[in-house]
Amino acid sequence: MSGFTSYASGKLEQLVEVSRQLGARPDLVLHGGGNTSVKTQVKDITGRRIEVCFVKGSGHDLETITAAGFAPLRLERLRELLPPLEVPVDALRNELRCALLDASAPDPSVETLVHALLPAAYVLHSHSDALLTLGSLPDGEDRIREAFESHFAIVDYAMPGPALVANCSAEWQRRAGDELWGIIVLGHGLFTAADTAEEAWKWHVSAVATAESLIDQAAQAENSIETPSIDRVAIAKLRAEICEAAGKPMILRSWRDAEHVAFASDETLATAVQGPLTPDHAIWTKPLPMVGRDVSAYGEWYTEYFESNAKRTNRRLTQLDPAPRIVLDPELGMVSVGRNRREATVSGELFTHTMRAVATAVARGGYHPASLEHNFDLEYWEYQQEKLHRADKHGKLAGQIALVTGAASGIGRGCAEALLNAGASVIHPRMARPGSECHRFRTGFGGTRRSSGALRRPRHSCSRSGHLPDRGAPR
Repeated sequence: MSGFTSYASGKLEQLVEVSRQLGARPDLVLHGGGNTSVKTQVKDITGRRIEVCFVKGSGHDLETITAAGFAPLRLERLRELLPPLEVPVDALRNELRCALLDASAPDPSVETLVHALLPAAYVLHSHSDALLTLGSLPDGEDRIREAFESHFAIVDYAMPGPALVANCSAEWQRRAGDELWGIIVLGHGLFTAADTAEEAWKWHVSAVATAESLIDQAAQAENSIETPSIDRVAIAKLRAEICEAAGKPMILRSWRDAEHVAFASDETLATAVQGPLTPDHAIWTKPLPMVGRDVSAYGEWYTEYFESNAKRTNRRLTQLDPAPRIVLDPELGMVSVGRNRREATVSGELFTHTMRAVATAVARGGYHPASLEHNFDLEYWEYQQEKLHRADKHGKLAGQIALVTGAASGIGRGCAEALLNAGASVIHPRMARPGSECHRFRTGFGGTRRSSGALRRPRHSCSRSGHLPDRGAPR
């Protein structure tokens, strides 16, 4: 711990504690989402006291964050970057890094300037499911303004970064003199600000509870839909086509519980998904799911989506692969896609939150998320794509699946370890490495029939993240 970090350790410890509280709530943040900060004073190497804002490093997970996950920035410099100054989007990362006190610190959150704008010591930001769901209703904005305007500045959606801080600054100045708890950004999330971590958290959970109370809590009738048996040939064919569209091997995970199958089987709900719950999810889930199995048609749509938006932004951009990251199909349920098991799980979990919001919103009159243009702006912003690059620790066998028998010890175990270290997802009968690409099965592999049964009955649900390819699939 550096000297200035140690000097601020008391407030940092409180920030770490409240950040983990926030991160432990999947209805508030998921997989590196959300951010927090604290303003304090530290001593620099000359002994001079400097006002500093410690902001969560971009991509760090709030549930497990430590003091090292926060970036210390000179608060005076951050305030110089606030409106009326217009920081170019492409210059933001450099300007934030130039404001750091520690050159080895992580990249500060893209929303750092909103944290600097709010004068209170502690700022907490989340993508609350309840607020986003409420805002996606046909009359959602009116409901939010009626319920929250007395305590919050209500701001129209803008791309996180300079555009968002400009909207927040204008509204915050307009409400000068009001005793506000923070800011609600429509279609994006909630910021609460207070001089203690405890009070910032109290206001945060209070706002979320209010939003939840405004959404119908009537219990849905138990869904009696039968979960169909999985068609392994169909899954293998789908994987082969997705890998071809992506231009690289990919891992698929099937979500075939009653909730996901019911959603995928309901044409009204499946086609109502006109964007993710928040554009922040687009880098993981793509802007829209693929409904059905026509990978080629989805790729054509995605290319058209890219070309029209790239022309709109007048920026020189390189198209990402056109393969879907979420598939909705009545027979397959929901299928999530990623470069490895973790990414396939992340995309699936994020879309599950969108799925539940869509079901609630459609029951109330319709789902109205942020526009596809807003999704594109985040999906193709370098600052957002850095999150994927930081998570890209893939070996040369990433996206490929290996079946290893006799992996309990000896040569078989060594082979499995080598394949895992090379990035492959490994299916094996006995060995397991928690949190890795391992998939264990309860079997002795005593013949063809037993082996086949073992592949149908994974011991751990995580094994559903990969399916053995047929001969046409990339290997």
